[in-house]
Amino acid sequence: MRFVNMMRTAGAAAVLSIALSATALAESVKVTFVLTNDTYEMNEEKGRGGFPRLATVIKQERAANANTLFVHAGDLLSPSLFSGFDQGEHMMVLTNMVGIDVMAPGNHEFDFGKDVAMKRLSESKYPWLAANMTQADGSPVPGISATMMKEFGGVKVGVIGLAEETTDVLSSPGDLKFSSAVDAAAAKAKELKEAGADFVVAINHNIREIGQKLVDGAVVDLTLNGHNHDLWLFYNGRSAAIESGSD
Repeated sequence: MRFVNMMRTAGAAAVLSIALSATALAESVKVTFVLTNDTYEMNEEKGRGGFPRLATVIKQERAANANTLFVHAGDLLSPSLFSGFDQGEHMMVLTNMVGIDVMAPGNHEFDFGKDVAMKRLSESKYPWLAANMTQADGSPVPGISATMMKEFGGVKVGVIGLAEETTDVLSSPGDLKFSSAVDAAAAKAKELKEAGADFVVAINHNIREIGQKLVDGAVVDLTLNGHNHDLWLFYNGRSAAIESGSD
C-alpha cells in the first residue's frame, strides 16, 4: 500500500487515503477510510452540532472519492447523556442518517444489557462485525458477522470486526463470550486472503497494546481503532493504525 495523504482530522472523524493495488490491475486505486469512534457526546462548534458536522465530512469525502469506507469503531449507544433516557435509540437514528458503512461494537454497546444491544442492532441499517464475540455455546451471535468483503475499483478489501476482549468485565453483555482479538484477527485475515482479499482492515475496539500487536505482527494491513480516546497514527512500513480520538 502507499499513503496518498497521511491522516488528517475532520470534525469528529479521522480521514486516511491509501493507494491500493490488486494483482490483476495495472494501476492502483485510491481508497479513503473515514473513522469515528467513542461517540459519547457531539458538542456544537460555532453553532453547528456534532452530527451535522460528521454528516458533512462523509458527504465531502464521498464526493471527492467514491471509493470511501465510513467506519465506526465502537462505543456508540452509551454513555451519552440522552442514552440514559432512551438506551441509545437516538444514536441509531442519527448514525443511520449519516450513512455509516460498518461498525465494530464497543463495550458500551452492552451497558443496558444484551437484550437492548440486540434491539439496537435490529434497528441498524449498517452491519456490526465482531470476530471474537460468540454466544455462550460458541455459535455466532445472530445478526453479527465476523467479517465482510468490499470491492473498490477492482480491489477487494476484507474487513474484520474486533470487540473489546474484556466486555464481560467492563459492561453487561449477559452470556456472550469474548476471546482474543489478535487470534481472531489472524484467523479471519487468513480466511479473507484465501477468499481473494487484496487488503485487510481490522476495526478494533480494544486497548492500545492490542492495536499495536495487530500492526507489529502485520496481522492485518490497517487497524482502525477505538476505545482509547486519543488521536493516534502509526505506520511501520508494512501495516498502519489510526484512531480519531473521541466524540
